[in-house]
Amino acid sequence: MEIFKELLNDCKISNTDFLKINNEINQILLNLKKSIKNNKINANPVLGGSSAKGTILKGDFDCDIFVKFNYSYKKDDISKSLENIMKSMKNKFVKVHGSRDYFQFENKGITYEIIPVLDIKNPSDALNVTDMSPLHVGWIKKKINKNPKIIDEIIITKKFCKSQRLYGAESYIGGFSGHVIDILVVYYGSFQKLLENAINWQKYKIIDVENYNSSNDLNKSKISPLIIIDPVDESRNAAAALSIEKFNNFRKVAKLFIDNPSLKFFNKKEINIDQLKKKANKNTLITINLEALEGKIDVVGGKLLKTYKYILNRLNFFDFIIIDSGWDWNKFDPAIMWFIIDSKKLSKEKERIGPQEQDHFSVEAFKLKHKKCYIKDKRVCSMIKRKYIIPEKLIKDLVKFDYIKERTLKTKVYIV
Repeated sequence: MEIFKELLNDCKISNTDFLKINNEINQILLNLKKSIKNNKINANPVLGGSSAKGTILKGDFDCDIFVKFNYSYKKDDISKSLENIMKSMKNKFVKVHGSRDYFQFENKGITYEIIPVLDIKNPSDALNVTDMSPLHVGWIKKKINKNPKIIDEIIITKKFCKSQRLYGAESYIGGFSGHVIDILVVYYGSFQKLLENAINWQKYKIIDVENYNSSNDLNKSKISPLIIIDPVDESRNAAAALSIEKFNNFRKVAKLFIDNPSLKFFNKKEINIDQLKKKANKNTLITINLEALEGKIDVVGGKLLKTYKYILNRLNFFDFIIIDSGWDWNKFDPAIMWFIIDSKKLSKEKERIGPQEQDHFSVEAFKLKHKKCYIKDKRVCSMIKRKYIIPEKLIKDLVKFDYIKERTLKTKVYIV
């Protein structure tokens, strides 16, 4: 399709730029090797991620480098060993805490993530999920060597998922990881065929690209709406992090694109207050700017997600009708959450339905709490005063509660 040719011109880097980037990365790899040798450590740095696969998006990529420690280091703190290696280099770095600490730095406009892993040949030897990442890269590179056209299809699919906010396996996103996108493109052969098939996906659809037939052996806690048997580890669901929301959204936008292909699906829509106002029309629009805590991105994002769900839950609990809501965070700026709520004021009182009238013990307890009671449909009921009749007051109170204050650095509420 012509649309894909135009898209690739916009989001795929040129061969010249690719070579330039590779030269910069190779210099970092050389520096790492020298530092490893100087520290007398048995390890080897290898390129990972989109840089290794050739699936870089123009202006949107980080460089992953895995430092593969000899398996004899399995009982050692390889993050600490890598930190010593990093200190021997000239680049100023930051430590990112996780199941294993890793390190970030920027050099000549490229952000690098240096990740310690054990050098394994068999997935069963992995002590951390990141140990398998080089195996994932090796698998997709073999597929690309057989069919180089896969590169363009992965780039298109990744651009689509990022633009539709469906990319990322972090817990606060629950979307499609780069590895999952690689598997899907290999399995279906192209972006177009992937979307055509995704429209008809049913919940618990199984994709087994290497035909292991091992879905019954998967850990039940790792079952997700889309089950993708990891091609390098048949006991693992590569899509375990995928949420039902992102699964359904992918099917929805897949149908919209197939019905009416357009470049607009590859343009990420930034959250625009004027558009939210238009969407709200005469209803109440409340936005909240939230400054995130410092820490590991996945953990910090998870706290923001819990904050959003908590506010949503409280609005529902107090009977406010939510027409639309959502949140967004790009890791660098404050997060934004929005709630479009029916502008109709709630009544000052609401009916509290109590126990059945023949349940004398419960009826007495209910009457102790509520002065004016009456019988309705054979149940004891009472009218109680609402604590909140407008959502603005509720949300302004919520952001002062410890639950939210413990999960954010600062909040500011806007009534639009």
